[in-house]
Amino acid sequence: MSSRIILAILLSLSQAFAENGTPKNDSPGAKLFSVKCATCHGAKAAGDPKQQTPSLAALPEWYLTRQIGKFQKDIRGANPGDPDGLKMRAVAHTLKPEELKLLTAHIRKLPRVQSLFTLKGDVKKGRELFRENCMACHRYNATGELVFGSPPLTGLQDWYILKQLKKFKSGVRGDHEKDEEGRKMHSLAKTLTGEELLNIATFIPHLAKEHAKDRHKQ
Repeated sequence: MSSRIILAILLSLSQAFAENGTPKNDSPGAKLFSVKCATCHGAKAAGDPKQQTPSLAALPEWYLTRQIGKFQKDIRGANPGDPDGLKMRAVAHTLKPEELKLLTAHIRKLPRVQSLFTLKGDVKKGRELFRENCMACHRYNATGELVFGSPPLTGLQDWYILKQLKKFKSGVRGDHEKDEEGRKMHSLAKTLTGEELLNIATFIPHLAKEHAKDRHKQ
């Protein structure tokens, strides 16, 4: 087979792959993400532990739109005790509605990242705690539920999950009167100890790995 034919096949496959859901690097959403988000969240939206930024890849458009909307309305990220939230709030205020649509559509199509196992909590206890406290809203496989406004937790880094649980517990996040979903998390997190939060956050990446096949059913 000649090199020209091989090249033609590869180009054809590449184009088909892009048309089937993988975002093109030169799409308006990709370009906007590169300007607005990549510096903190990485080119593939995989997050950056040094900057304490979460993975955004594959998060649903409805959840991204809702959360950025909270930042724009100062429902989230306005607490002085949340420097990460303050930074995100500042960026959110620069986004126009049409830009938000482009960004969320681009992020949703990015391949989800498998979280690394960085925490040393008790996985077995975390599994039970998840079933008792989280499964009703986030589903058995932590893929989230639109009806409850609960996001997928699969793909989020374990350290980020723990950090957010601590914010909910302290009220740094989720205490705003207009944050319905956040207030639910705030009320729940207050009932759990620091060790229990650690165990839950430690377990979730294990759950994500166990149910990786479920991602294709969403």
